[in-house]
Parts: sequence; C-alpha cells; structure tokens
Amino acid sequence: MNARRILTIGVSALVLGAPVIGGPSLIGGLAVASNKVVTQDAKQAAKEAQAARKALKGGDAQRAVTHAEAAVTFDPRNGEYRQLLGETYLFAGRFVSAAQALNEALSLDPANGRTALNLALAQIASGEWTTARQTLETHAATIPASDRGLAIALTGDPSTAVAVLMDAARQPGADAKTRQNLALSLALAGQWQQAR
Repeated sequence: MNARRILTIGVSALVLGAPVIGGPSLIGGLAVASNKVVTQDAKQAAKEAQAARKALKGGDAQRAVTHAEAAVTFDPRNGEYRQLLGETYLFAGRFVSAAQALNEALSLDPANGRTALNLALAQIASGEWTTARQTLETHAATIPASDRGLAIALTGDPSTAVAVLMDAARQPGADAKTRQNLALSLALAGQWQQAR
C-alpha cells in the first residue's frame, strides 16, 4: 500500500510539476502538435471540398454529398463548406438537410446572398412557403432582384414577384435573366399575354 501511495504522489507531482520543470518547451511542443492537426484538417477539408465540387459538376449527387460532409467534418466552422454541403443536399433532393446546412452556413456568413437564396429554395421545396418568404425578405439586400423575384413567385406570391422584377427590369443594365424571370413570374400570375 505504501508503494502504491508513493507511486500516486510521484505521478501527481510529475503531472503538476511538468509545466514548471518542462516550462515552455513542453507547452510549446503541445501547441505545435495542435497546430499540425489543425493544418492537416484544413488541408483535408479543402481536398474534400474540391472533390465535392467536381462530383457536383459531374452530376454525381451522392459522391458530392459524401465529400461535402467530410469537408464539414474536417472544418466545421467554415461557412463556405457548409454552403457547399447545402448545395449538394439540394442537388440530391434532400431538402430538409439542405435547409439545415444552409441555415448553419448563413449563421456563419449572414451577408451571403447566394446562401440565403439557396436556403429559400430548400424551404420552398420542403413546402415551407411562409418561412421562405421571410428568408427572402430578411435577405432582400443581398439577393439579386432577378433571383429574389422568381423565388418569391415560387413561394406562391407571383404578384409581388412581378412588382419586384418589373422594377428590376426597368433599371439600366437589366439583363436577359431579369426579363426571363419576369416573364416566368407573369406566367405564374396568369398574365400570359404580358409574359409572351
């Protein structure tokens, strides 16, 4: 029993005294090891994200999701990887998962209009039209009017969409996409002649 007690005291002294005896070299060694792990994780996350983008471009939804999930696992605080994960879920038709991932990405980067638009689209696809309208309204300043207008029409409010897109189409430099989305919104509003 005495030997065990002496061993316990010795181990305790070693653990408690290590920072004093080892000083900065021991603590520094732990910090270096920690930074190496973080760097390795960041590199692996970037590699997985690149593979997800490639799979997405190639039309392989399941592979894209697998790689995007791995990227988020390696770097969970990276909003870009969470956005990518949400986009892969959207592409795979997993709308509830897409909304969750895009909502998390938006909390990491609230000024990202593309993420907000994709979140609204995931909400529309899930049948959450009121929530999607709120998302579009909240992020109106960061979502381009041409995209926001069509998304508003898809939430079941084509008259508001037409108003948004009509105003955008009258602006100098309005592009063909804006006019096309206006035509689609007019058609959804039942105004076929104007849509034509």
